[in-house]
Formats: sequence, C-alpha cells, structure tokens
Amino acid sequence: AGEMKNGLETMLADQRLKAEQYKANFSLLETQHLQLQTEAQQLKDDLSRQRADRQSAERRLEGQVSVLQSERDRLLLDIEGLKGKLMTPAKLENLRQSLLQDVEMVYRQHIAQSDEEMEVYRKELNKLRYEHS
Repeated sequence: AGEMKNGLETMLADQRLKAEQYKANFSLLETQHLQLQTEAQQLKDDLSRQRADRQSAERRLEGQVSVLQSERDRLLLDIEGLKGKLMTPAKLENLRQSLLQDVEMVYRQHIAQSDEEMEVYRKELNKLRYEHS
C-alpha cells in the first residue's frame, strides 16, 4: 500500500508538473495570439490608409491629367489658328504681287499727273511762242 501511495503521489506530481507546463504554454500562446491580433489590426489599418492615400493620389492625378488635356486641346486650337495666319510661299508671293501693283499704280498715277501738267505747260509755252513770234 505504501508503494502504491508513492506511485500515486509521483503520478500526481507528474500531472501537476504537466498542468503547470500546459498553463505556461497556454499563457505564452495567449500572449502571442494578442500580439498577432494587434499586428493584424495594424496591418489592416495601414492597408486602409494606403488605399485611401492611393485613391486620393489617383483623384489628384486624374485632375492634373484633365487639366493637362484641356491645356493640350487649347494649344492645338491655337496652333491651328496660327497655321491659318502663317505666311506660306504662295501667300507671300501674292502679297508681294499685290504690294508691287499698289506701288506701281501710285507711280503710274504720279507719272500720268506729271504728264498732264507737262502737257499743260507745253501748250502754254507753244501759245507764248506763237504770240511772241
């Protein structure tokens, strides 16, 4: 009966030791579980923040793209307008011919007017010669 009692006490001591080890393991696992839950929540928060930042950046960039596209379209219209004003060789030649005709016309009118005045003076001179001869 004494040996049996010693055997039971040994078994009970072993069971208590195992129970203490299980408690220690459980406490460690519980602490690790809380740490992992905290890390998981931080990662979720970081992910949410990064998504919000990305969406904000996308909206900002879309706005900038829209502004730049509008600017590009305006500049293209300006370019088209300027192309119409551009002096092509044909337009330059037409302008040169037109200016040449205008200048020639002024000189021709001046020469014609001078010829008319000269004819008046010639007639007056001839009249004076006839009267004095």
